[in-house]
Amino acid sequence: NPNTLLVDAGDVLQGTPYFNFYKGEVEYKAMSAIGYDAGTLGNHEFDNGVEALAAALKFANFDIVSANYDVRGTALEGRVKRYVVKTVGGIRVGLFGLGISPVSLIPPASFKGITFIDPTIAAREVVKKLREEERCSLVVCMSHLGYNENNQRGNSLIASQVDGIDFIASGHTHLFMEKPVEQTQPCGAKTLIFEVGKSGVYVGRVDFTFRSGKLAAASGRLLDLRDV
Repeated sequence: NPNTLLVDAGDVLQGTPYFNFYKGEVEYKAMSAIGYDAGTLGNHEFDNGVEALAAALKFANFDIVSANYDVRGTALEGRVKRYVVKTVGGIRVGLFGLGISPVSLIPPASFKGITFIDPTIAAREVVKKLREEERCSLVVCMSHLGYNENNQRGNSLIASQVDGIDFIASGHTHLFMEKPVEQTQPCGAKTLIFEVGKSGVYVGRVDFTFRSGKLAAASGRLLDLRDV
């Protein structure tokens, strides 16, 4: 399918011998070769600190987005964007990222200079911009907030409080979903959320059907990479 975007929800870097020796070069080069279009930052991206992450990102030829990590004044400024817009099959697609709170997850020295913004506030602001100013017909969030049922926290909470997100590619909690789940937005529309585990065992495929420029249908399924 030529009308495809490949995205990642964070924790690309996480304690493998490759990471320990090459400091992220291998992972980002591999993702670039595979053809990723965009990704966001998980807490483990900061395992070696901000400067080391900035050095590793030199090997990524795809966009890194985070709407609620303010990286201004750090080595990540100019490399991590709030959002990007891509046109796929004539449809303008807005992509943004959300990162988890660094408290108790990232040592302060490794997160130095970055300001964490409440993800709900950041999401409302960036979705409004994508919908109204950027004229996006599809809005995709790559979120490292994790998934929890019943709107308690994480991505189900974001979707229940923010209008206008069509799909959340979920990370952090390593949940192996068999198919996407729906969460009702405040306006009554639906957000699809899909988290497909960890370690590259699966990739999630979500198909969006447009008619006359309007989103008409969406569905998703797992692809088992062990069968490839």
